[in-house]
Amino acid sequence: MDITFPRALLCLCSGLYINGLPSVDSCSWKAPWSEVTKQQERYLRTKYSLFCGICKIQRVLRLDSNHYNRSDTCYVAHSPNPKEMICRDRFSICRYKRQTRSCSFNKRTPYDVCEKWLSHK
Repeated sequence: MDITFPRALLCLCSGLYINGLPSVDSCSWKAPWSEVTKQQERYLRTKYSLFCGICKIQRVLRLDSNHYNRSDTCYVAHSPNPKEMICRDRFSICRYKRQTRSCSFNKRTPYDVCEKWLSHK
């Protein structure tokens, strides 16, 4: 897949190289650098390379743990609320948690603040 970027735009593009070729998986992330949050930047610096390639992200119509329960997958419900999608994309990171030996989103304070702030707009 070819990706084109506007001139003079600083972007973050991440992923893996396998046998000299770029590999697209759940580690791949494309975003204008100006949109990368402090939490995401900190995660990239400290944990990203340790857990890259472990977790997959799958979009589903509805979150249902009876049907969607793979430990290597973070499930994302298609939301009719675009504000929720904005908060999830900006402040929630799918990561492997050693305690539970599974992948899940870490929704921390910035995510909650974002949702509350956008719901009152």
